[in-house]
Amino acid sequence: MKLKKILCLLLCVALLCPFVSCGMNQNKKTDDLTLTMNRGEQFKIVQFADLHFGKEGEVYHNADEARTIEFMTYLVESEKPDLIVLSGDNIMTTGVQGIKELIRIMDAYQTPYTFIFGNHDAESSLAGYCKRDVSDYLENSNSPYLLYRSGYVEDTGENRYGNFSISLTDAQTGDLLGALVMIDTGTYDYAAGCYQSITEGQIAWYKSEIGRLNGIYSEQKNNEHEIIPTLTYGHMQLQEHFIAYQKAEKEDGAAFVYEQELNGWMSNAVLGEAGAEPSPFYTAMKEMGSAKTYLCGHMHGLFYHIKMDGILLGFCPQIGVSSNQRKKCKTFVYSFDENFSPNLRLVEEP
Repeated sequence: MKLKKILCLLLCVALLCPFVSCGMNQNKKTDDLTLTMNRGEQFKIVQFADLHFGKEGEVYHNADEARTIEFMTYLVESEKPDLIVLSGDNIMTTGVQGIKELIRIMDAYQTPYTFIFGNHDAESSLAGYCKRDVSDYLENSNSPYLLYRSGYVEDTGENRYGNFSISLTDAQTGDLLGALVMIDTGTYDYAAGCYQSITEGQIAWYKSEIGRLNGIYSEQKNNEHEIIPTLTYGHMQLQEHFIAYQKAEKEDGAAFVYEQELNGWMSNAVLGEAGAEPSPFYTAMKEMGSAKTYLCGHMHGLFYHIKMDGILLGFCPQIGVSSNQRKKCKTFVYSFDENFSPNLRLVEEP
């Protein structure tokens, strides 16, 4: 009997080893997704936006996977990030089979990563499957490196999956230092002829989640901030990405952190695809006072970052380019310490 107990214990330890080695664990009290970081040291995130994985030429603007993976591998090996954020349009309507292949590719890096839904990751009207299929597979994949939760789901309309937070805790004390918040910005509504936006239900979830995390944070001693600092990620931009650009140009209430000159087409695209009205989600971020960033992808060639209202609004450029495109693959590397003020650096394909 004792031998059986010892064997069971050893099996449990072996199964947990991948999580321990990459700094991942689950808080048993809250069942949180968790990563650890060391006070006084930089935590590094690499963002991969718009991979567009799928057979090149089969679906419009699919990427040259071999070229993209080569650049991804170069980044992971040279930068050694603590986390990789896949910030949407990771696959092109290839469903669960595409997700299986994506997880196989990402797990090979033996680095924690997280997944955000973009408008192309689950286009049920084009591919014939629902977002739930993809979300369920992600959540139950048993990958030792993937951090993902199905999160908030609407009762009516298009379901929104993949709304969740990842807690960042002190490696020594276990204290909650901050969190990353992932949000599903929806897909393209072919019937209405426009992109969807973050819903009222998601905004309510966001406020509740920040309140919950802040409750844990505020019980601790020696906090760096009055309110828990968070980095927020989505695929689609907010209207405020355009508003901030206008203000930064005039040096009126916003400032460029990474500048980019926009032509008329780019300006119209940023404005048109974000919607005509200021974003209620941005209002919620300001109201909660927690968000240090809202970082997205989607716009492919855009990469400017602007600070407004204490929030860094930024675009990560498309990393997955096709074989006939001459432009280089590039993306941002973000690093921060317990003060949660990200420094960013653009890295290009060698």
